[in-house]
Amino acid sequence: MSHPSDLPLQEPLASPKTHDAKKTYYQWLDYAKGIGILLVVVGHTIAGLANSSILTNNSPWQWLHEWIYTFHMALFFIISGMLVRSSVHRPVGKFTLDKVRTILYPYLIWSVIESFVRIQLSQLTNEHLGWTILGKIWYEPIGQFWFLYSLFIFMVGYRLLVKLRWSDREVLLLAIGLHLTQFWIPAPDHSIIGSLRDHVIYFALGLIIVPARLDRYFQGWHIPTFLGFIFLGYGAITWDTFSPYLHSPWMIPLAAIVGSATTLGVAILFAKFQICSFFKVLGKATLEIYVLHLLMIAGCRILLQKFLHVDFAPIHLFLEIAMGILLPLLIRSLCQRLGITYLFTLPHASAKSVAKSV
Repeated sequence: MSHPSDLPLQEPLASPKTHDAKKTYYQWLDYAKGIGILLVVVGHTIAGLANSSILTNNSPWQWLHEWIYTFHMALFFIISGMLVRSSVHRPVGKFTLDKVRTILYPYLIWSVIESFVRIQLSQLTNEHLGWTILGKIWYEPIGQFWFLYSLFIFMVGYRLLVKLRWSDREVLLLAIGLHLTQFWIPAPDHSIIGSLRDHVIYFALGLIIVPARLDRYFQGWHIPTFLGFIFLGYGAITWDTFSPYLHSPWMIPLAAIVGSATTLGVAILFAKFQICSFFKVLGKATLEIYVLHLLMIAGCRILLQKFLHVDFAPIHLFLEIAMGILLPLLIRSLCQRLGITYLFTLPHASAKSVAKSV
């Protein structure tokens, strides 16, 4: 298994105090990723239960689903932007090859694995899928893998702009401009073009956030200040979820930024007082949980509903969320113990061989 720094969203940051090869990494980034990946699992569990008619459309859990989707993926793109700056001055070829290893490779291999499983289980899940979906993964990502697809494009695109001597602020202005085109140029529903345009602004925003400064700013806060900030931030997101402006093009990015900033505050609070360390564990396994959780959730739901005939929503919620988190952690641990390095990232030796053959 590759070192965590080789995985998407887990690149070590250059030390704000030194200019040598030493690097530092802020623990609250792992906490933030852990909170974010838990929200991903919970959100997908609720969506799957709604699609299976185990949860009704007016269920309180549907409100939680809307609340989560207000900001959870924006959070990951912001963190990715914060982290990529530490490695962006590497040569374009080495930078791109590293992103092929850690982002494009898991995108491709797990798109194939999940598609194969979903096609084989289509009779049990009522999905109508064919092998043609595999031929579209170059331009039409499957399921949750749209994030890895988008992240690879953002990172390589950013590296090319840096080579052209664009500043981070200029990249942010470009991202804002692309985001605003939605008002004049509509994109097809659920298209990757729309997803790229909608989320590039968060990645670019992360580029101008300096983790060291953010860390120093929050570290001076006391618990009452943290709690007030969290109450106001998540309170605003809750209001937005119930407001008629929930899907307003102007409100969506604002709510996403507020939710992401609040979650970063929660993560810094947890790290500062070394509490809720389970989130740090999840944050170190973000990639494994992300690519595996839907298969684990769907398998658990099929077992409960089709074979054990259990339709009680609280049981489904608890077990599916637990399996979506714990089984990927178990698989990750087994891969580490067995020295299996190719399930989630392309080993360095293999990547070099690919580069030489091109």
